[in-house]
Amino acid sequence: MYNVFSSSLKVKPSKSPEGLEFVWSNDSNEYAIRESPTKVKLYKNFQEKTTLKLDFNAEGIFGGSLVGVKSGEYIVFYDWEVRAASYLWMRVKSAMYIAFYNWEVGAAASNWMHG
Repeated sequence: MYNVFSSSLKVKPSKSPEGLEFVWSNDSNEYAIRESPTKVKLYKNFQEKTTLKLDFNAEGIFGGSLVGVKSGEYIVFYDWEVRAASYLWMRVKSAMYIAFYNWEVGAAASNWMHG
């Protein structure tokens, strides 16, 4: 179990979130905690921001520019604003593919298709 805590000039006792795994964002004010195989919580400035309720069992999480949530067979990436999959990483036998999703282009295409 990981326990996250902060310190300041005045040290105050506080309850820290606990979980199976902990990762940082590139922004040092944001982090994620995998609380269970189906729940990942995102925090900003040590306040809970949102909860990802997964429809698969997560085996691990990765931090950085995106939050990566790994299952046994694939990985799903979320941005820290919790828009689903900004990037998609696919591995097919001996090849690997990385696709990028541009939110502005996607929104414009959706608006155009749905009139």
